[in-house]
Amino acid sequence: MSGGVCGITSLDGQRADAHRLLGLCREHWGIGNGLFLVRDVTVGKDGCRVPSGVAPQAPAALRNASLYLLRAARWTNIAAARRGRAAKPYKALALIRALPKN
Repeated sequence: MSGGVCGITSLDGQRADAHRLLGLCREHWGIGNGLFLVRDVTVGKDGCRVPSGVAPQAPAALRNASLYLLRAARWTNIAAARRGRAAKPYKALALIRALPKN
């Protein structure tokens, strides 16, 4: 038997057809990939070798802040945005200055 998938839904039998369930499953994984793939791979969370305990919180906070700033500046290609700002720190600081004031 190949690897099957089990799930629970509140949809009734009429609305829980195969096409709808596939769409819901893909939507679920799309959200996870959009949130975590960038942080894990592009920003380098998986390669971080900070010891355990509370020490990993500092680089995690910096990664989250950098992602927030880039997304607030409407960047869609996070990798390209990070490369461009790594070489020119003044561009990274400009992102902070460009944040909307409350």
